[in-house]
Amino acid sequence: MRKKVLALAILFSVALLFLGLFGFVQKQIQEAGFFPATTIINGIDCSNSTVARATVPLSLERNRHDFVINSDGKYSGTLKNPDFEYLPTAAINKAMVHSSMQPILVWVVKKYNPFYIDMHITKVSKEF
Repeated sequence: MRKKVLALAILFSVALLFLGLFGFVQKQIQEAGFFPATTIINGIDCSNSTVARATVPLSLERNRHDFVINSDGKYSGTLKNPDFEYLPTAAINKAMVHSSMQPILVWVVKKYNPFYIDMHITKVSKEF
C-alpha cells in the first residue's frame, strides 16, 4: 500500500513539474520578440511591444524636439517639427533580452528597465 502511494505521489509530482515547465516554455515562446514589461526606452514606455511598434512613438518623441543647425561652429538656424523617420541603433536589442527570472524580479523588486539608445535619421519626410 505504501509503495503504491509513494509511486502515485512521485508520478503526480513529475507530471506537475512537466506541466509547469511546459507552461513556462510556452510563455517564453509567446513573449519572444516583445520587450519585457516595464521597459522604458528614451523616456517612452515600450513595454510589451515589438521593435517595429516601438519605433513609431520613439520617432514621434524625437521629432517633438527642435534641432539647432551649426555650420563651422556658428549658429545657422533651427528646425522645428522636422518630421524625420528614425531607425533605432542595434542597442535596442539590449532591451529585447528576456531573462527567465525577470517576471519574478519585476514583481518582487518593481524594477524598471530604462534604456537610452541613439536614433539615426533614415528619411526626411518634408522639404525645408
